[in-house]
Amino acid sequence: MAIKPISMKTFGKHINALRSSYINQLTDVADIEDGIKYCRDLLVSYPRSELASTAQSALGLLLHRAFQFTHDIGYLNEAISATRDGINNADSPTSRVTLLVGLTSLLSTRFELLCHEEDLHEVMRLFPTAADYSLANSHDRLPISFYWALIARRFGHPSASTAYDHAMSWMQATLTFAPTLDKQHSRLVAMHSSFQTIPLNYTSYQIDTGHLEQAIETLERGRALLWSEMRGLRTSIDQIRLADSNLANKFSTVNRELETLTMALSLHNDVDGNNNLEGMDPYGHSVMRKQKLLDDREKLIAQIQALSGFDTFLRPPSFDTLCSAASYGPVIIIIHCEWRSDILILLKNSPPSLIPTSDDFYIRTKKLQDQLLGERKKGLESDAYEDALRAVLKELYELVGRPVIKRLNELKIPEQSRVWWCPTSIFCSLPLHAMGPIPSDVGPPRYFLDLYIPSYTPSLSMLIESHKPNSQAIEKPSTLLVVQPDEFMVRALDEMKAVQ
Repeated sequence: MAIKPISMKTFGKHINALRSSYINQLTDVADIEDGIKYCRDLLVSYPRSELASTAQSALGLLLHRAFQFTHDIGYLNEAISATRDGINNADSPTSRVTLLVGLTSLLSTRFELLCHEEDLHEVMRLFPTAADYSLANSHDRLPISFYWALIARRFGHPSASTAYDHAMSWMQATLTFAPTLDKQHSRLVAMHSSFQTIPLNYTSYQIDTGHLEQAIETLERGRALLWSEMRGLRTSIDQIRLADSNLANKFSTVNRELETLTMALSLHNDVDGNNNLEGMDPYGHSVMRKQKLLDDREKLIAQIQALSGFDTFLRPPSFDTLCSAASYGPVIIIIHCEWRSDILILLKNSPPSLIPTSDDFYIRTKKLQDQLLGERKKGLESDAYEDALRAVLKELYELVGRPVIKRLNELKIPEQSRVWWCPTSIFCSLPLHAMGPIPSDVGPPRYFLDLYIPSYTPSLSMLIESHKPNSQAIEKPSTLLVVQPDEFMVRALDEMKAVQ
C-alpha cells in the first residue's frame, strides 16, 4: 500500500516548532532524531519550498545537538555538511551570516577533537568572509570578529591580530555610525560587556607578543570610546556640528541611510522598490548602493579631519601623544584579563614598564571584588564590611601594591610623588589608593597613600585633556569643605589646612 505523503502544512507545523530556542531545550535523543527525520523528509519531498532553508538550518542544529548528547563523531560530521548546504541555500543575509558562524563553531569543535589541520584552515578562511560580509550590520559583525579572535588566539593562528583589529573597528562603527543618540546609548548598554572585554583581550595579546606601546594605544582606543559615549552622551558628531553644521548634517545623513539600508537588507526587504537597475537583482543593486554610501562616508571623514581641531577624528591617539598623560606623574594601568593580567607604568620620556602578575591574579582579584561588594550590602558601618575591607586592602597590597612600589623605587620615583591610577574592569571598584598595611619594623602602619599622592583617571585622553590650559578654571572655584574633628580624626584640622 502506498504511503500518503505528508502535507506541506504538516511539515510547516513541525519545522516551525524546531526553532533554535526549542532545539537547545531538547534533551531526549529520540526527540532529536525525530526532528532530524522531519527535516530530511521535507528536504527530500519539497527541496524548493519556502521551508527548505529553515529545515536545512534546523537540521544542522539538531545534528549538533545529537552529537552533544551522544559524542558520536558521525553526527558532528553530518552537522558540518548540513550547515554547509544551509549556507548555499540561505534565504537572507542574516541567515547566511548565522550559518557561517555556526559552521566555524562546528569545525572548531572537530579540530579540537581530531586535530585535522584542514578544519582549522577552513575556519580561518570562513571568519574573514563572515566578518566582512557586506550585507551584515556592523553590530552583527562585531561578535563575529570577537569569536574569530578567540579561536585564532586559542589555536595560535597568526590571524589573531587581524581579527582583533576587525573587532575594534566594528566596535567603533557600532557606536559612532548609529543614526541617533538613543540608538548609540541602547547599543552601549546592550553590548557593554563586549565593549569592555575586546580592548582588554587585544591589549593582553599585544603584551603577550611584546608590543607594549601598541597595547597602551589599543587599551586607550577602547576606553576613550566607551567613556566618550558615557560622558553625557555627547558625541563627536555634536562637536563637529559646532564647527561646520553642514558637514555634520551630511555625515549624520549618510550614517542614517547606511543604517536604514542595512536594516532593510537584514529583513530581506526590497529597499529600492521598482528602481532596480535593469538586469540586476535587488541585492546586487543594494550592494552597489551601500558601497557608494561607504565611499561617501570616507570622503566626509577626510573633510572632517581637515577641520581645525579634528585631525584625530576617528583616529586612535598615538603612543607619543598618550605619553603626555604622565607629564604630572606616572600613570599605573592595570589590565585585568582572563588571558593574562599585567600592570603597566606609563612614564613621560621612557618606554612603558611592565610588571607581570601571578597566574592566579585574575581569579584572586575577582574574588576580592565579590567579597567587598557582598559585605557592602550589609552596610558600610557593619563589622562584617570592616573585616572584609581590611582583608581586601591587605591582599590588594600583596597583589598590586608591593610590586608597584618596588617598581616605582627601581624607576627612582621619589615618595610623595603624584601618581595616577588608570584601572580597568573590576579594579574600577577596588580601593587601590588605600592598599596596605605596608609591613614595617618602625612607626605606625602605613598605606599606599602614605607613600604617594594617588589620583584616578578613567582614560589617558581625559587626563591629557585635563592638563590643557583651556580646561582649567580661570577663576578660583567655589569650594565647601566640611571638617568634624573627633577622637577618631584628631588630625582633621591639619588636613583641612593642607587642602586649603
